[in-house]
Amino acid sequence: MTSTNTSSTQKIPIRYPFMVSIQIIENGKYKHLCGGTILNKYFVITAAHCTLLPQQLYAKNLFVIGGSNMLYDRKSIRFRVRELKRHPKFQPFHGNDIMLLQLTSAIPLDNLRFSAIDFRQSYRVDKDLHLILLGWGRTKVQTPKNIEVVHFRTMSNAKCFVNYKFKYLKNGDICANNTKGDRGACDGDSGGPLIDEQLNYLHGVLSYGRKPCVKGRIYVFTRMSEYIGWIKRQMGKMTVKKPIRR
Repeated sequence: MTSTNTSSTQKIPIRYPFMVSIQIIENGKYKHLCGGTILNKYFVITAAHCTLLPQQLYAKNLFVIGGSNMLYDRKSIRFRVRELKRHPKFQPFHGNDIMLLQLTSAIPLDNLRFSAIDFRQSYRVDKDLHLILLGWGRTKVQTPKNIEVVHFRTMSNAKCFVNYKFKYLKNGDICANNTKGDRGACDGDSGGPLIDEQLNYLHGVLSYGRKPCVKGRIYVFTRMSEYIGWIKRQMGKMTVKKPIRR
């Protein structure tokens, strides 16, 4: 674990302390790939499609950055990834778009800069639930410095299939419509959390949409309630396989 500014300590709580950036080094610089969500002090959840390129498949090339809602904040803390586990049945645009990251060191869950979100209480959502997506996705040309909130309303998978022709939907997917704001989900928002802000529940992970960045469009999220068992099993296997430094 390394800090980009070890001389300063932030005491003021940030708004979304469970949100992190998944990054890779390119040409000597850290580059934001996707959003991620802290599940506990050693594990982060994101989307499997965030590691489609060969150089992104190796844990040693990935970093988790958190502790600030500002992207590339000098006060943020960087964590190395020990191991990544994509769902074995993942195929782009065909479901199971989920990936678990195990870190080499513990995230300091102080409920100020870092906290874990409750994924075990996630229940199956169907239609007309108002949720928000968090992310640092692109707006126009530049990546925003501050985290952004994108509003969604869920719909039934049947309606999404019939009315909007999302024919590859699985039971493990959530279909949702962007309801307001200047943009929909955009490049860099992938893997970010779809949450119930009032209950602090994680319901989904952003998977794909047909026209990224366009407001009012339909997007598909990986449904967390369908993968609770898989996540728990992988956490157990990864911890036993590679004991973590306490």
